[in-house]
Amino acid sequence: MSGLFLTIIGLPIILGIFDVDFNLNINENRRLAEFPKFEFEEKWKDKNFCGRIASISKGIMNYKNDYELYHEDNFKLKPVLFKSYYFIKSNIFLINPMPDKVVKGKNEWFFLGDSHSHAIKESKGIKSFNHKSMETIIDNVYHRKTWLEERNISYILAVAPNKHTIYGDYLPIKKHHGNTNFEKLKASRLTNLVSFVDLGKDFENQANSDLYYKRDSHWNDLGAYYGYLNLMNAVEDFFEDIYIVPLSEFDTVASIANYDDLNLPGIFKDQKSISFEKKKVSTVKIENRLNVPNDYTGPFGSYESRFFNCKNDLKVVVTGDSFSTALIQFIKESFGCSVFIRDRKFNKELFESEQPDLVINEIVERSIETLWVK
Repeated sequence: MSGLFLTIIGLPIILGIFDVDFNLNINENRRLAEFPKFEFEEKWKDKNFCGRIASISKGIMNYKNDYELYHEDNFKLKPVLFKSYYFIKSNIFLINPMPDKVVKGKNEWFFLGDSHSHAIKESKGIKSFNHKSMETIIDNVYHRKTWLEERNISYILAVAPNKHTIYGDYLPIKKHHGNTNFEKLKASRLTNLVSFVDLGKDFENQANSDLYYKRDSHWNDLGAYYGYLNLMNAVEDFFEDIYIVPLSEFDTVASIANYDDLNLPGIFKDQKSISFEKKKVSTVKIENRLNVPNDYTGPFGSYESRFFNCKNDLKVVVTGDSFSTALIQFIKESFGCSVFIRDRKFNKELFESEQPDLVINEIVERSIETLWVK
């Protein structure tokens, strides 16, 4: 028995030494912690004795904390143990293993839980902004528009709906009688002050099509295309001859998406995916020009993307979150120059430098609170 116990305890170390990989197609949608460095010399060399002791102690504690994060992220048995835990909780005890992180709905649909921006409560109208908070958002967005207009730049605010909003009937939670933040925003005076787009408008008319992934919080390429069409209806108000790329210019490609953004390692894999590929390439990717900000926390290598075509002389800058990624393939076909920034910040310095004709500010519904910041 003791031999078995020692084997179990020592197995992760052995696997780490020999770099054994279970190849479970895990993608936790974030950067894993790197092996920490033990550094404190520069901090204590000019201090007195007590200061050196305190600095060394702090360095040891920082190293301990960093190593714990590294071990948690890179623990070799993590996917295997979690998969067993998930199976036992779900199939034997019939309990949601991670109720705050993921909620399982009907027909194998999975949704982000409340640990991420109160996604459930906000989508069901259980938790929402008060009047003062909503007014702050409206004022901030209006400030963005007026600041850009003073520089002859048009502005569109586009909101992508949560998966919970479009496929809420699959959730085992009823909608509250109160309005959601998204509903309040659409019914507010903001829609008369700025060009506001509900990217999910009329999604309910596509009942026979899956517009979101079942095991991921994002829309798929088809959902993104319908969102693009809603967006371009607003763009036409500024540029009436704008080119709207038809879906007939794309081939439909069936594939397997070996990832999910729900961070359940080893559980969700091999989910079916449909993507689009342009039949005839008319837009080229050009070299990036911007330095990535030091405080950028998004996916590595995804901060900036630039494209060029000869359709017109219009330039657009799109700032957005992960929902903007699937929009790129369509928006880049409509503008002569397209700059996509994977960041929700309203970067005045960037806009003054780029001098676009249009700024599109995309956010997903669960991130509406980020509009509190001017």
